[in-house]
Amino acid sequence: MIAAVAAAWLLLWAAACVQSEQDFYDFKAVNIRGKLVSLEKYRGSRLLGRSLPGTSGSTS
Repeated sequence: MIAAVAAAWLLLWAAACVQSEQDFYDFKAVNIRGKLVSLEKYRGSRLLGRSLPGTSGSTS
C-alpha cells in the first residue's frame, strides 16, 4: 500500500515538473489600438522585448 502511494506521488510530482516549452512567438499582445495580436505576425522581424517587474514589491 505504501509503495503504491509513493509511486503515485512520484508520478504526480514528475508530471508537475514537466514544463511545456513556449516560443516567443506563441504569445499574444495588445497593440496600441487595443486589439489582440499574435507575435507570430512578427516572425522574421527584429523585435525588442522588455520584461517589466511584477507587483511583488521587490525592487532589487
